[in-house]
This record gives sequence, C-alpha cells and structure tokens, in this order.
Amino acid sequence: MNRIQPAWLRLPWQQAWAHAASRGMAAMTDASMAQLTAAASARIQTAIAPEVCKTLTAQGYAVVDNLFDPKHAELLRQEIVQLYQGSRMHKNHTHLVRDNTTRLLEKGSIHEAELTLNSNNAQQAAPLCARLNADTTLRTMLSLLTPGLTLDMQAIKLQYNAGEGGCFPIHADTDASLDGRRVTSIFYLNPGWQPSHGGQLKLYPWPLPPVEIAPLHNRLVLFTSHTQLHRVTPSFAPDGRCCFTIWLSQSRGRRVVRAAPASPLSSLQPATSPEQDPGAAVKFLMTPSVRLHAAKLALSGEWEESLRQSHKPGPELHAMLAQHRAEVALIGRALGKYSGVMQRLQQEPQLAQSAAASISWL
Repeated sequence: MNRIQPAWLRLPWQQAWAHAASRGMAAMTDASMAQLTAAASARIQTAIAPEVCKTLTAQGYAVVDNLFDPKHAELLRQEIVQLYQGSRMHKNHTHLVRDNTTRLLEKGSIHEAELTLNSNNAQQAAPLCARLNADTTLRTMLSLLTPGLTLDMQAIKLQYNAGEGGCFPIHADTDASLDGRRVTSIFYLNPGWQPSHGGQLKLYPWPLPPVEIAPLHNRLVLFTSHTQLHRVTPSFAPDGRCCFTIWLSQSRGRRVVRAAPASPLSSLQPATSPEQDPGAAVKFLMTPSVRLHAAKLALSGEWEESLRQSHKPGPELHAMLAQHRAEVALIGRALGKYSGVMQRLQQEPQLAQSAAASISWL
C-alpha cells in the first residue's frame, strides 16, 4: 500500500517538489528552486568523495550513481524535454575544417541548448538546470580533492537525443592547447533505460580496451576533457535520451605554463629501436602528445564507422572520411616502426595495464 507523506513531515525541498508537481514548473518560486538547488549541492558535496577523485586521476573517468533526489532528477529531465518540445534547442553539428574553410555536418536527432549563452531564453525556460550551472560545488570539490587541479570556470549544455540512431563519433572534447577544459561531467536523466535503447557512452582509454557506460537515470559520469577519447553509440530510446553536460575549466592564468613549445616528434623518440628496448618504445607511445595519435591509428576502423553512423551521407561526410583516412595514413607512416609494440599492447593485457598506469590523465 502506498502512503502519502503528510505535508508537515516533508523537508523544505520535498515541499517545493510537491508544489511544483501539483501545479507545474511555472508555479515554482525562486525560494523553492533555491531549496532544491541547495539540496542538490549538499548531495554533490557528499558524492564527490576522495575515492571518486582518486579514480578520475588514475583511470581518466569515474561514475557516480543516484546523485540527485529522484524527484529533483525528474524535474531536471522535464525541463530538457520542454525545451525540445518548445523548439528552444538547435541541431548539433560537427565542424569540418579543411583548406581554411569550415563546413557544418548535421547530426540527426540530436538537439541542444547552450544555457551559458542563453540562446532562445533557455535559462528562463530551464531555471533548475541554470541554477545547477551557477552552483560551484562540483568544481570546488574536484579541485579540493584532486592534486594539481584548480577549476574556476564552467559551462553547461542541455541535450535531447530524439532517437532514430542519433550518436557522436569518437573524439576528445578539447585539446589542451585550445582551452582550459579539464573535466567533462555528464548528468544522465533517462528513467526506464534499457540496453536495447542504445546511447551508451563509450570511452577509449587506449591502450586499455574500451569501456561502455550506460546512460542510466540519475547517473553522473566524469572524465578528462583533453585526454579521454569517447563517443555516444546510436540511440533508439522511444522517449528520447536526455542529459546535460557541465564542462569544468581551469583558466590559463592558473595552468602550468610550458617553458618551451612542445618538442618535435623526433626529439621524443628513444635512441634505441623498439626491438632493442620495448619499454622505451611503450613509454614514448604513452607520451601525451603521442598517445592520442597512436590511439587514432589503433582505432582507425571503429573511428571511421563512428563517423559514418553519426552523419548523413553526402559530400561533407565523404570529405570527412577522406580527411580521416589521410590523417591515419600520416600517423601510420610516423609511427610505423612501433607497429609491433602497438600490436603487443593490443594483445597483452598485462603490458597494456602497465603502460596505462603511466598515463597522466589530468
């Protein structure tokens, strides 16, 4: 038998939710939304424990389940769905830069809203999500518990994937030389998700095998923005796939300034051949400026398939695939003498584990 909790026994955030549920989101006052956000902030503070930060540092990602109160998570999802239904979102595009020209390749079924830019008055339409973006608890806890990390900026994007196979190709969110993004935090809001719905987040912590993470309701996934390759598999969720991403950044003034530009590839390579010193070859392949290129070579087939799945056929996709193949061929020539070591990394789990232990994810 279900029991209804008397109003006088409810906590303030529970009263706020009951008020919103009975009269709609428009009935929520600033005070009630502040109560919900304060409760979420407290839960984030508890959830981002030392073990989570240690895992993020050691393997480049971490997962936290049941982050929000379930009813708060329901309201957050409701805001995203209403943005989509109200045509306040825009289609996601891949930017293809070639010969000083940028082409936009639309991703089918994926709709987004940039709350930080407040396009289409999205902040007013999604006030609870906007308040979460204004709350600094997540970045404060990660900075406090992660040595060498000082996150001082954040930006949020809401996303609705309408299904029909909508997905993302393999990519890293940024390059360390482009901006200060260090941690990507994705909050999933998908009640009733089933494996047949697809839309899994797939991480590629090469040389380790890929890791597939289900977009379960009320789940938070953290991963490093500039070092963790990832993709989203095709989604067929009948009620849509909802999430929002908060990118956590470290401003340039707080980052370590390199004394000199990145060294050329030739100066990083060991003096000995891979056959003479496989350990030195593995160390070279795990160098930050080399590892992502080596991963693209090792994952070239799956990478190309992810590009095909994510974009409609046409001349833009053809150009993207040609560019991908040209890059893979160039990497293959540059790293050709390490092909034997790379094959061993694929075939020998113990060697791959040892190599991955040396990666500086953050």
